[in-house]
Amino acid sequence: AARDPDALPTSLELAATDELTAAWTRRDGTEMLDRQFARIERAGGWLTIAFLDVDGLKMANDARGHAVGDELLRTLADTVLSHVRGYDLLIRYGGDEFLCVMPGLDEAAAALRMRTIASELEWIRTNPKGRRTRSKARLAGYEALLAQESEVKLDQVQIHIPAGPRLGDLVIEATDLRKGFGERLLIDDLSFSLPRGGIVGVIGPNGAGKTTLFRMITGR
Repeated sequence: AARDPDALPTSLELAATDELTAAWTRRDGTEMLDRQFARIERAGGWLTIAFLDVDGLKMANDARGHAVGDELLRTLADTVLSHVRGYDLLIRYGGDEFLCVMPGLDEAAAALRMRTIASELEWIRTNPKGRRTRSKARLAGYEALLAQESEVKLDQVQIHIPAGPRLGDLVIEATDLRKGFGERLLIDDLSFSLPRGGIVGVIGPNGAGKTTLFRMITGR
């Protein structure tokens, strides 16, 4: 199943997990996939598999070095892992090829999830100016939805709960954050303020705690 890439792996997971991307290796992942097929044959239901790859990986390796190619692979895997359920599988099937196995999701639901992931990857690929533009567009869209909500006529609904008023420009404020797994300390004495419309970028090696930080911010 998909795991928090920042969590401390067990010795079994170390043997079964791709070191670069935190996805399951082809050998162990396909064994788990075979068990999913057997379960579907016994009990029925949906099992949807998405095939993913990194376009232009060889070109990136040749032009900018393997460190850049590795970061592309990590970015793809991290993005997928942040959008799948705990029992879904992400398998590194080849050099730049991945399988995302989603038990219980029909074709339409799985396609929607893949479009969400593709949209997030496209946002990541844009330059900083493009990211600012997309962020402003998303914020404007949210405020437009709030405006529509405020115009709902009470005779059109049975129960009407209006959106609450905006209380200020500060969206998130954190003070003295601390997080670790066992004896491993990932985050220590971290304080920050995120203003309305702010863009957050967290840079660090795989396993440094980036995903854990964002999951703490979003309450997951």
